[in-house]
Amino acid sequence: HIRNEYTVRIANMLTTQRAFTLEVEGLQDSHIEIIGGEAPINGRPSVSVGPDQTRELRVLITSQDVDRDEPTSLEFKIRDEGDGEITMARDFFRTPHSVR
Repeated sequence: HIRNEYTVRIANMLTTQRAFTLEVEGLQDSHIEIIGGEAPINGRPSVSVGPDQTRELRVLITSQDVDRDEPTSLEFKIRDEGDGEITMARDFFRTPHSVR
């Protein structure tokens, strides 16, 4: 297994607390964990962010595919569970073989 760690920042600019969930696309058979996150919502890791606050999260993605020679492009999807709005960001999943 190979695990990569990412820092994700979520800003809540509203005056009410909001719940967000996280999905990651681009890597088959992977496991996503938010350190300090809350109970999953609809099977996705979740986190709450208080009114007028920004929350910094440690996100761990674990994959069983350890033989990749190239970094794998990932798309992080952060969904506001209140209104369904999705914000996306991109990064890469790297293995020891892809870091040369």
